[in-house]
Amino acid sequence: MAIEMDQDVKTWLQEKGKPICIQLLEVNGCCGPSVQELMTQTRTPKDVHNYSQCDVDGITFFLKKPLSPNDAIRLKRSGFGLFKLLSAAFVKPL
Repeated sequence: MAIEMDQDVKTWLQEKGKPICIQLLEVNGCCGPSVQELMTQTRTPKDVHNYSQCDVDGITFFLKKPLSPNDAIRLKRSGFGLFKLLSAAFVKPL
């Protein structure tokens, strides 16, 4: 699994001590192209059989299918103070 994250994200996730659940959200419109976004949550999914599990630097990740361990994902935190959120995005190949 290729998950990119800076030291701030890694430290924050290790302090949380919870697994990270990453899901693919697809929005299909009638008049335009479909949009794909990744959503993150700090929890263990209830339907674990619909997820692939991997560990990176002592952090457990659950990737909802059709995401696979071959996908490259970049994690980062944005916001300020208590309102910082974790976001995920696909890493585009060069």
